[in-house]
Amino acid sequence: MQDSQNYEYHRYQPIEPRTPKKKKRTRLWLAVIGVILAAVIVLIAVDTYNMKYVYPGFRRPAGSYEALTKGLKNLDVIYPERSAYENANDVKYFFRTRTPRRNTKNNGYIIEWSETVDGDEYRHEVECSVNRIENDRVYGTESYKGTVIRLSKSQARPDNDGYMGVEFLIGDGHIYIQTHYTLADTSEAHAAEAEAKLREKLLAIAYGMIDESENIEG
Repeated sequence: MQDSQNYEYHRYQPIEPRTPKKKKRTRLWLAVIGVILAAVIVLIAVDTYNMKYVYPGFRRPAGSYEALTKGLKNLDVIYPERSAYENANDVKYFFRTRTPRRNTKNNGYIIEWSETVDGDEYRHEVECSVNRIENDRVYGTESYKGTVIRLSKSQARPDNDGYMGVEFLIGDGHIYIQTHYTLADTSEAHAAEAEAKLREKLLAIAYGMIDESENIEG
């Protein structure tokens, strides 16, 4: 009987109201949890934003030569002589990016331009990357002041569209100079002459960059 009375007594005991101190502590914990959740949401949103693929070609516009060199001042890279393209059409400067994502870092540059010579159209590009990118169309090599230059090309026949490139290592950069072109004349004689001149032009750009590298080191 006594146990029954004790049970009834405890059963109907009124719940003590929370003190102001306990209420304050609860509100403080809820505020901390809210801040943590908000920070997590912000971090997820920022990461999603930065991970978005915005540079699918691994290139970010630089706008000008000055902006390009300033943005890469911490890299040991050599640039082609501006005389090679200063009078050309549609000159564009790009940072070469490490990844296609928004938060990527620059690891080189791309300079491209176009020109028309004797009716033939040429689209040139000089690419420098601190990551090695080898071309699988190499047909020969040359050496200039101890630097090995690899040459690659595809024939300009039968559709008159062709490709030629040279690549070499210098400083921190792997330099890749390439040209895609369309010939106006379909004759083999014209194609051979155009290819010989293009090869000379690309090698001249390469030689100039190697010379510049020696001047800096000297």
